[in-house]
Amino acid sequence: MLIAFLLLFLFKGVVYAAYITPINLLATPDDVGHISYLIFLGANHRRPLLNSTMLEGTSFANYLDFRDGVIDDGPYIIEDITTYTDTYQGVKANQENWIAQHPPLYYLYLLPLYYLTTTFTHDLSLIILWMRIATIPLGLIAMVFVYLSLKHLKISIVGIQSALIIFSFTPAIQFYFCAVNNDAMVICLSCAAFYFFVKYLTGDRIWDLCIFAAVCGGITISKYTGAVVLPAYVVVYIWYSFAIRKVSACAFLKRSLLCIIVFAAVAAPVLLKNYVEYSQLFPTYTDGEKAGYDYTLSYFLWHTDYFNELVRHIMSLIGWRVLLIPSTICRQLYVLPLLFIYSYKMKHNTAMLVLPLAVAILLTNVTSLVLVTAFAIFCLWILIIHESKDDLKAWRYEPPVALLSSLMVISFCTAMLVVHFNAYKVYNQTRAMQGRYYHPLILPYFYLLFRDFSGEKDTSVQFFPILLLAVNVFAEVRMIWEAITTW
Repeated sequence: MLIAFLLLFLFKGVVYAAYITPINLLATPDDVGHISYLIFLGANHRRPLLNSTMLEGTSFANYLDFRDGVIDDGPYIIEDITTYTDTYQGVKANQENWIAQHPPLYYLYLLPLYYLTTTFTHDLSLIILWMRIATIPLGLIAMVFVYLSLKHLKISIVGIQSALIIFSFTPAIQFYFCAVNNDAMVICLSCAAFYFFVKYLTGDRIWDLCIFAAVCGGITISKYTGAVVLPAYVVVYIWYSFAIRKVSACAFLKRSLLCIIVFAAVAAPVLLKNYVEYSQLFPTYTDGEKAGYDYTLSYFLWHTDYFNELVRHIMSLIGWRVLLIPSTICRQLYVLPLLFIYSYKMKHNTAMLVLPLAVAILLTNVTSLVLVTAFAIFCLWILIIHESKDDLKAWRYEPPVALLSSLMVISFCTAMLVVHFNAYKVYNQTRAMQGRYYHPLILPYFYLLFRDFSGEKDTSVQFFPILLLAVNVFAEVRMIWEAITTW
């Protein structure tokens, strides 16, 4: 089963990379910055400097032409790949590379294939294509960890099939794993971290904890914001150590010190270099803009289109210069599987079955939320609470995997809400809303959705993967058709 899904994901990834998404810059998020970063790294054997290094000249020219819709049939050739220049045919790039703020792990991963590709061609479009294809294996590895994690946690075959269907047939997930972006590395490593930490919780093996710490170091040097998922692990690690294993303070400190050493062995070289170059561990790019709008959080939440836009992005929005938004019918169809799961889990509680729809209708009438958004958000949060309460009841005996998943979702979503609110106060519009920012939560969501989801107890559940497949295939085919006709 897993092999079939992997082969399907690989095939679709190549199709997305080569035929659906235009092989130009500005077709996927921040791709001009990512490609410029890689070219600089390849030419200079070091990272570009934040607030100093400009975008690479050929890449910038391609970016401008695609933005203005004036791309001709001629190739964009990087004349000398061994030097990094911000000029192309006499035109100088006037934009700093904001992606220089990112740590280097993803680009180091791409570097061997980049060197191989540029040995045979300096055509920018072919470089873009092969770097997209090189990103697809990160999605395959992430899918393997999804499968291993759910199998290790004894999720039913129906639940595992459902998770793999969502992973394989959600356009946004497929799109970001065949685009040049470091979020693919973050998502992949986040899935690996969840797997090894869950193995530690259920097996208490120090080896799993060490691998987990190393993977967390990898997340940190892939993208600093990826580390937002880590505090939930720390809380559950402390809980597990003292409440369940009942270890002594000395034993706890020894294991914690070992984790810190392993984490530092991976992340410290990059962080220390940051401190030497920028006098801070986590340098970030700022465009000089400051908050100019005096909005309150309550206004932002209830009187803007924030939640509606967020749900649209997470469900299936893809693209960059031209964003493709899932149609209303697709968003409605995406809610059907969630409704089925919610009804299955709450089938013995009539009040809870009716409550989400009633609250969704109320919110739709008193706020700017549309019904699909209100219903989806409310159902998800009730499921989070519902799945966590069993861990809280058995907090002295059972590994708190549901609690870990819930804490990860809550802490990450809260952090992203703060980011979005601050951006809104500066630009008077939402930014950084793509689903790729939330995809590191794929495994926690899958566990919360499909825990205790067994076709052996209820034969109606056996048909759920068919429903899920039909909904996702319809939505993806529609999105692909829109992409082909629009791009």
